[in-house]
Order: sequence, then C-alpha cells, then structure tokens
Amino acid sequence: MQPGASISTAACSVGYLWGRDSTSQRGGDQGHRNAQGMAVHPETHELWQSEHGEEDGDELNVIEAGGNYGWPVTHTGCEYNTDTPVGDRPQERDDIVKPVYFWECGTGGFPPAGMTFYHADRSTEW
Repeated sequence: MQPGASISTAACSVGYLWGRDSTSQRGGDQGHRNAQGMAVHPETHELWQSEHGEEDGDELNVIEAGGNYGWPVTHTGCEYNTDTPVGDRPQERDDIVKPVYFWECGTGGFPPAGMTFYHADRSTEW
C-alpha cells in the first residue's frame, strides 16, 4: 500500500505471480506461524516462503493465493520442551496446503531465517 491507500506496483507484481492481473480482486493466504523470508523463484516465478515452526516444524512453502497453511490447527512441530505434536499433520488434511519441505517434531529442526535463489552457472559443482 502507498500513502492514501493506493496499491503499489509491487502488489501488482505479486498479483501477477498469483495468476491475477492488476485489475483482479486479490486473495491472501492464511495459517502461517512465523514467516521469515520470501523470494520469487527465477524460473517458475513462484513465491517461496521460509517459516519457523514451534519446536522443530520449520517449513519451506510455495505460496498460493487463498491457501491455508494450517497454523494453529496443523503443524509438524512439537509443543515446546516435549515430543508432543502441536496438532494434526498437514498431510492428513485435504484443506491444507502442504509444505514443500519441513523439519518434523523430534528432528532438531532448522529454522530458515531468509530465502534467496542462486541462479547462475558459477558454482556448477552444487
């Protein structure tokens, strides 16, 4: 948003990424716990997001307009200082967008704090 509540060109770009043009009604998403980073994939133009879980349960997601990512109903992490799952697993629910990758309860997690795509040929051994 810009001063005066006008929509920025960045918002139009995100609308484009979600398959909408600048005149369409925009849809948001829900069910995120603690988003840490976002980046646009250089080839697919998908919007990717890194997210911290509770105890483990950290996720990498591809954002979909109108998607429900589950928090606080579903999660792959544990309640703090326990091995007790927080809720239903996202994989058990048809109404939840599944993470691309996650660190499950008891794995030690890996809280990804940012996101960048490297798109070049300088490190071909990777």
